[in-house]
Amino acid sequence: MRPRWEAARHYVVEEIRDAGIAPGSFSGFLRLALADRKADVERELDRLRGTHRRILDGIRSGLIVTDRHGRIVEANRPAASLLWTSVDELIGHPVAEIFGENILPDAAHENPEHVHRAELRLTLQEKAHIVIGYSTSALVEPDGRVAGTIVVFTDVTEINHLKNQLIQSEKMAGIGTLAGGIAHEFNNLIGGMLGYAQLAEATGRIEDFRKCNDVVFQSSKRAKTIIGNLLAFARRVPNVVETVRLRDVVDEVVSLVARDLQKENIGLSLEIDPECALETDVGQFQQVILNLVINAKHAMMDKQGGLLTLRGGTVEGRVVLEVEDTGTGIPQEILPKIFEPFFTTKGSIGAGRVAGSGLGLSISYGILRELSGDVAVKATSPEGSTFIVTLPAAGRPAHRVAPARGPATDADEVPAAAPQRRILVIDDEPMIRELLGNVLAREGHEVVDAPNGFAAVERARKFLPDIAIIDAQMPGISGEETYAELRRENPNLTALMITGQVGDDLDEFARKMRAFGISVIHKPFDIEDIRQAVSRLAAPPTPGEGAA
Repeated sequence: MRPRWEAARHYVVEEIRDAGIAPGSFSGFLRLALADRKADVERELDRLRGTHRRILDGIRSGLIVTDRHGRIVEANRPAASLLWTSVDELIGHPVAEIFGENILPDAAHENPEHVHRAELRLTLQEKAHIVIGYSTSALVEPDGRVAGTIVVFTDVTEINHLKNQLIQSEKMAGIGTLAGGIAHEFNNLIGGMLGYAQLAEATGRIEDFRKCNDVVFQSSKRAKTIIGNLLAFARRVPNVVETVRLRDVVDEVVSLVARDLQKENIGLSLEIDPECALETDVGQFQQVILNLVINAKHAMMDKQGGLLTLRGGTVEGRVVLEVEDTGTGIPQEILPKIFEPFFTTKGSIGAGRVAGSGLGLSISYGILRELSGDVAVKATSPEGSTFIVTLPAAGRPAHRVAPARGPATDADEVPAAAPQRRILVIDDEPMIRELLGNVLAREGHEVVDAPNGFAAVERARKFLPDIAIIDAQMPGISGEETYAELRRENPNLTALMITGQVGDDLDEFARKMRAFGISVIHKPFDIEDIRQAVSRLAAPPTPGEGAA
């Protein structure tokens, strides 16, 4: 061993001497060599840091890394840009200050393989709002310990907006397919009313007048229900989760398609547990049902009719709805593709004779996934197909889904008899003015009408009304402006607004009016709604309650 060491020592000394370095300065040589090596290592580290930073900043999504305590230890520039801040301002701050307490689920520490995905609405500077889609996963050390959390997120505000537009477009396309059936229904209703009105006029018999009145009344109620259901379906009210009965939700959709199904010689069978309830966004769920029903109708049109069956109930804590048709079925080879966007067997894209965009099933699938649900297809054959929808069952009692009447009358419990009042009726439609005048006069009230806001202000100066019933949309000045003018001269005036607005406009108008204590009734209204609303306004205020 010694000779080998001596040989190595001799070699090193000779190398140093050949390099012109005195043996006494060997330690200096080592320091220089180490310093040079250290510089090489630091340059390599700087290069790796630069590469690391370029990779992080090159990721188009925001990326944040936290330690075990939820404090941010790393972030990329896209993250800072999305959050309207800088990387330096993010480092060291608790991630919960930005995203809220629920951003780091406990499951990430309990199961390092778990990936949590969700969406979150953030309020940034200057009250700007964005919606982010994010995922969180565990940051795991080589020894298996969880050292922190990785959060990856991106702004999905515009994507969600476009998605909602696409859903709405598909929804309106679905309504378009109902137009023929609804037109047929209205033609029947109008035909009945017109025919009996002509019969009563021609004969003058009291029985014919009574029959005419009954037909007009029943037909009008039926028309009101159809329009209400159609408007309720068409409205855009996303992300409103309610507890409802499955049968009520299905009935509202079926009321829109029943006539269209009859026209195509398609029978309808409903086998739904009346007590089955679920928690869902009613509008979006009804979009799914309509898409499946329309698909089933199209599948049976080539066979000149068939039977559509909707059956539903609760199975192991989940609501299950089956939509079964006796149509042409779905070939096994295309089953894996039916939920893909733009895949269709209809129209020019597919082989069917019915036009189709290929979006109905893909949109339905996306909606159900967002609602924590799913959709599948039972084994199909030439005798038909069955789509199976599952959603979370309700954990509390359900309420009924009533046909839409908008923000209907505010007249709830009212006195049996109210004092007589002076009432000013303002509407640009003569028939409405005459109707309300007759109804209110029979209740014992003194009534004056006006065709617009200008005339109403003039007549109110002499009449001094206690209550004004005002049409919200009139030429000249609006109902809201008319009320402001009337109230300026008569601060004790109370009012009732009637409006034909629909959808979001109706909701916004109703909220605005109720903030001023003004009741709102939606056209077409029931006379009883008017009676009750006026009785409530005419009743003396309870102790401690002022005028509206």
